[in-house]
Amino acid sequence: MTKPFRPHISPDDSPAELSFKAVFLGLVLGSLFAAANAYVGLKVGLTVSASIPVAVVSMAVFRAMRTGTILENNMSQTVGSAGESLAAGIIFTLPALYLWGHAPSFTDVLLTTVLGGTLGVLFMIPLRKFLIVQEHENLPYPEGTACAEVLKAGESGGDAATKVFLGLGIGVLYAAGFKVLGFIKSSLHAPFVIGSGFRTALSIDAYPSLAGVGYILGIRVASMMLAGAAVGWLVIIPLLGYSGDHLSGILPPASTPLSELDPDALWDKYIRFIGAGAVTFGGLISLFKTLWRFAVSLKAGVARKAQSSSDTTTVSKPLTPRTDTDLPWKASIGIGLVCAGGLWATGIVESGWAAAAVVLFSGIFVAVSSQIVGLVGGSSNPVSGMTITSLLGTALILSAHGAAGMAGMVQTITVGAVVCIAACMAGDTSQDLKTGYLLGATPRRQQIGELIGTVMTAIVLAAIIPFILTLPGESGSVLNLVGADPGVAAAANPEFLAPQANVMKTLVEGVFQGNLPWGLLMMGMALALVVELLGAPSLPFAVGLYLPFGLSAGVFAGGFLRWLADKFFGSRNAEQGVLMASGLIAGEALTGLAWIGALWFSSYGANAWGWSALKNEPLFDAPASIDLYTLLAYGLVLLLLFRTGRASRNS
Repeated sequence: MTKPFRPHISPDDSPAELSFKAVFLGLVLGSLFAAANAYVGLKVGLTVSASIPVAVVSMAVFRAMRTGTILENNMSQTVGSAGESLAAGIIFTLPALYLWGHAPSFTDVLLTTVLGGTLGVLFMIPLRKFLIVQEHENLPYPEGTACAEVLKAGESGGDAATKVFLGLGIGVLYAAGFKVLGFIKSSLHAPFVIGSGFRTALSIDAYPSLAGVGYILGIRVASMMLAGAAVGWLVIIPLLGYSGDHLSGILPPASTPLSELDPDALWDKYIRFIGAGAVTFGGLISLFKTLWRFAVSLKAGVARKAQSSSDTTTVSKPLTPRTDTDLPWKASIGIGLVCAGGLWATGIVESGWAAAAVVLFSGIFVAVSSQIVGLVGGSSNPVSGMTITSLLGTALILSAHGAAGMAGMVQTITVGAVVCIAACMAGDTSQDLKTGYLLGATPRRQQIGELIGTVMTAIVLAAIIPFILTLPGESGSVLNLVGADPGVAAAANPEFLAPQANVMKTLVEGVFQGNLPWGLLMMGMALALVVELLGAPSLPFAVGLYLPFGLSAGVFAGGFLRWLADKFFGSRNAEQGVLMASGLIAGEALTGLAWIGALWFSSYGANAWGWSALKNEPLFDAPASIDLYTLLAYGLVLLLLFRTGRASRNS
């Protein structure tokens, strides 16, 4: 007989939980980490979980205040982690609207984010008892379980928060060094030529944030990303260059002969489309695999429930304990449907068919996302595949009912954004409820906290996302990228490629305009298929193929460092480096946002009051030995990150 589960805090106890200080601290930390994830996600197309860093920092704050229960700490991370999921849902989709010249207003972004996020939280509530309680032994929810362990360990003290703040400080100083002062470079480039038939260009983006992302993702995912980049830059680009040396003529979609294109131009004209095809296939195959797991797990869970019911003698129903109370599920579904209707009523989606697509795909993928994060964790949740499926399905539905042109594309991306946000929020809510289940939190209060975090953080993101996407131009003024081609965006500020959103944009344009380079897309799909046949996950490979080589190399540096730390110090000690890595990400991102803000403000002041506008370049001239300084500074950051595991072992 299975031993009854006992949470960390007994259901008979009622410590403070949904308090003002817990919610307020969660909102502050959630806004910071949401901004950081938005910044990094627009650069590299990946986001990282904020639950553990928020939990660690909230513990440090409460300890300094000599107040706060473990359930208040849990409430802070529940409220705070909502921002990271909202950021992911937005940056994967909405930047496409800016590149089409249809920049949504603050109100539109806010309503899309709030209603989509609320829909994801509410639609997940009826699933809690099945996924979190009945499937407790079968769905581990890795991040949720790890966060519970961190919170329990925090009751006895420790220096975890120090690691987060150390990473935050290093990230700020390093970013200031290359963004503001100009003492170090953001990347290192080197041409790579062998004889007359092999030429390419290799680089590494020496961002601490990328190393932090790689450290969190681990060596397997980081290696797959680098493998994708290697195929693009060490196989396909040299092959195109070799062909250009021996063949004349123009190879579409480029309008320039191959012989006149450098490696970066070859990537822009060809590899991006091959990578888009690989990302599409990788996302869809990941989705199909998770749907299969979902169906198998659901069938097994229903069978266990039926067996349990047949073996149980009918008894009088006891009072529902505090730890098993949810918001009413019927009301949750009803309000969720109202949210979908609200999108139509406010004009965010302009037809009943679009609203129906929101309900259909959100209902499906909220359930799938809630299930799959329990199996493989949030970092492996194939939200890209869910969004691609939603976009393709919505495009077919809308085009079948008369939608066409730019209006149809904008509506399709908007529906995809809502579904993406809802799926991301459902996965985050599931992880948080698992943490609460292990600790003995009150689900109803956590669900309220999740909704508060969704609404309040959405306000921050609705202001920050357009702020980031209105990029500083090279001329020193602010360049508004509304209507700009992705190549123009990259030329103005190569930091922000919005890779996921560009893939979504490319696919939607192809459906409505029929102008996709299908040959290149099919090549990418075939490459992803080969990777799947080799038994490896194709989605990280595809992302690496789509991104510039330097980004994948920067992520791999962090993943390799994590592998070394595991070997030298053991995986449990190396896990402590995740805290410093999260700080590196947040520190660099917040510095970048502050610099963009300074550029914007100085440009506004120049227009309004005749100030001298700051230029989008460092304040000082680069020193002669800047490459050496960059290597030393970047190597020092990696060394400190590596030693975090050693420090935890000796502490």
